[in-house]
Order: sequence, then structure tokens, then C-alpha cells
Amino acid sequence: MLLGRGKELEYLNQYYCEEGNRMIVLYGQKGIGVSTLLQTFGSDKFTVLLSCSCASSRQMAYLWAKSLRSQGIPNNSEYPDFYELFESLLQYVVKNESRKLVLCIDQFHEVLKTDRSLMNAICKLMNEERYYNSFMIILSSNAIGYVENSLISQIGSLAFQISAFLKLKPLRFIDLVCYFDSSNTQKCMNIYSICGGNPGFWAYFDINESFRDNICRVFLHKESQLYKIGIHEVSTHLRELNVYTTLLASLAEGREKLNDIFNHTLYSRPKISVYLKNLMSHEYVEKVFSYEAPGDVNVKKGVYRISDPMLQFWFRFIYPHLGEIGIISAEEFYDKYIASDISLHTGQYFCKICNEYLHILNEKNCLPFVYSKCGEWVGKSGTIDIVAQNDKRDTLLGFCNYAYDGMTFEDYEAYMNCAKQAYLRPMYVYLFSVAGFDKRLEAYAAENSSLTLVDMSQL
Repeated sequence: MLLGRGKELEYLNQYYCEEGNRMIVLYGQKGIGVSTLLQTFGSDKFTVLLSCSCASSRQMAYLWAKSLRSQGIPNNSEYPDFYELFESLLQYVVKNESRKLVLCIDQFHEVLKTDRSLMNAICKLMNEERYYNSFMIILSSNAIGYVENSLISQIGSLAFQISAFLKLKPLRFIDLVCYFDSSNTQKCMNIYSICGGNPGFWAYFDINESFRDNICRVFLHKESQLYKIGIHEVSTHLRELNVYTTLLASLAEGREKLNDIFNHTLYSRPKISVYLKNLMSHEYVEKVFSYEAPGDVNVKKGVYRISDPMLQFWFRFIYPHLGEIGIISAEEFYDKYIASDISLHTGQYFCKICNEYLHILNEKNCLPFVYSKCGEWVGKSGTIDIVAQNDKRDTLLGFCNYAYDGMTFEDYEAYMNCAKQAYLRPMYVYLFSVAGFDKRLEAYAAENSSLTLVDMSQL
């Protein structure tokens, strides 16, 4: 089922319909939906999928030749090079197909990072006049850091042959709701707080189970699918696992400043900076830049956070007590180490859902004005969850409350004090609360058109 990828599918189809041959680099986090998009795109076309593994170029070409022969596509040599292999494939297509070939090479980085022969062969074919308008090549990968930081430097001038880069970003909360076909916003929020916009993780969860039962089943047995997902994910792309897990665990416990991480790990500050940069290149960690506002003196600078919800959850709750899984029951583990703080974790991602809500309204011109910039203001004594402005610097602020006792008028006053610290004068304020609002705040909002209250049922 293809959810939330209509624009990306249209994008690929546009390149397919263009005259000439095209090479697209398609990439995104593992499980984000690259394979599903390719399957949908290629379903009505003559498509050949070749998957790369960790092997030499000779071994990879040998395996691909065997695979093509098993599909009835002949090639002349048991050990062809990449050019010979692709040429035999194109000759078959020209002879037997009236449609353009779509050649998908999955995890291409596994071969290309060893040598350039794969890219040399592709580019040579793209320049062959006899194969003009005969094929479209899609190179797909889940190695975000490699694609964005190493690919161009490795292939040099051959990069000019790449027609486009298409990065799949996480899906939206509304897509998760559609995936589960559920009207239970709370349950969907709970799953989103762990899986984020990665549909590959959604499949592990059952919307009909309680949050506790889902976590116990998916994480808290040695046979569970995601029992060691944090270590597996990081070790796939990074070495020196002991350093990276230490940093991620430190961040997961709330140490957001470089100095706090230093005091906890005793790694040197330059070392921490280098390793954090590597984590950021793979989109495991983000450096939070506060929205530019007049009150910069009150801004908390140099804040780091784990950007992947799954890693944040795993390193916060599972990693510190990993040795106890299998020793105590899953239910006991949950009650002992997760139950008391899971609402705080979920609340971190409630703000993202609210931000998405405003973004959808903004796209539909359903807000008081259309904003062009949006971000978060991180203050030394408070945070403004959403700051949105248009080119005239008209300002809309959003504050999100995940507390189960609801939002009070006193909370609103504290939010406005935070706005003063940032020297922001909002024309409009949106308040989001999962547990509603007290009567005084509701009465105040009824008399002030600049204040909008949004409860969980509206999300």
C-alpha cells in the first residue's frame, strides 16, 4: 500500500516520460518506503530489479548475470563486467519490448563504494546513441550519509550524468492514521512517538492492542523483532559502536549541551563534536537551531537531540536495561522501567503532530495568514514550540501541552511570558492540549479571536 507518496510517484513518472535516458538517485532511511515506491512505479513498466550486497564488483556482476538468465534474459559471459551485462540487457529490451526499460539497482552504494566501475558502465551506456531513449536507471539506497556526503566526491565528473536526486522523507502523522484506519487519536499518537514517519516500523504494531502490550511484544523479548534495533541500526552505517551508543544514550537521557555530554562521557569536546557530526550525517541526531527572534540573549544555543523517534525510545528505555530482557518478564520490565516516563517521551512528539496540523491548515489557506517560515524557539527558561511568520513578520505562536490534567489559564500566562523573553508579539496564538482546557481559559478564548484552542479530537 503506497501512502503519502503521490508527489514522488508523479516525479518519477515525469522523468520516465521525458525524451532520452535518465538516471535518478532515490534514497531514504531504511523502512521509509523506497521499495514500495519502486514497486508501484514499476508495476506498469518493463522493470528489472538488481540488488547489491557486500561483494566485489566481479562477484556482483556474476550474481546479476545468473539472476537475469533465470528470468529468461540471456547474457554471453559467465563473468561479464557491468557494461557487458547491461548491454546484453538492453539488447534484449530493444529486441523484445516496445517499452522503455526501468532498471532499479538497490543499495547501489554497496558496490560503488568499492570502485567506480558500476557508475562508469552506466554513464557509458547513457552516452550510446543506439540506446537513446531506451532506459531509465534508478539507483536506490538507505545510506543517507553516503549519498549526501560521499557519492559526488567519489564519482567526480560522472555526477553530471545524474538527472536528479530524490530523497524520501518521513511520512506524516495523518498518513499513519490512514495506515491504521483508526479514529483513536491517542493510540495513533503513541505509535507515532516510537515509529515516527517510518512505515517499515508501523507494520510491527497492532492498533487493537494496548500501548503496553505492543511495546512488550515488539521490544521486550529476546525473540522480539526490534529487541536490539538501536544497536543494529547504528552498526549498519557506523564503526566504533561503543562511542556512538554512549553518545546516543547520553542524549536520550536529556543531556542536550556539549558540556553536559562531556561531563557524562569524559570524551574530549573535539571528539564529541566529530562523532555528533557523523550521527547527524545519518540523521540520527540533529542540532537544534532556535528560531531567529529579537530575544537572542535568552536563547539556549548548541542544543543536540536524537532526531529518530525509534532511537530516542530505544536508547532511553531499552538500552540501559538490555541485560534484564529475558531475565524478568516483558510486563515486569515495562512496569519497572518504562511506565512512569513513557508519557514524557510521547509528549516530545506531540509537538511535531501539532506542527503538522498547522502546516496542513497553512497549505489550505485556513490560517489567519499564510506563513513562509516556521521553527522552534528554545529559551533558557522556556520553549515556544511553534513560531510561524510571513514575509511581513506577522507572527503566530503555538504551544503544546501533553499533560493529562489539561492546560490551564496559568499555563497560557507562562507561555506569554516566554514570548516576551523572545521579544515576540504574536498576532495569533494556538494552544494544543491532549486533555482539554480549564474553564477560565476556554472563557478567555471565547472572548479573544486571536486565541485558538485545539484539543486532541481535532488532530
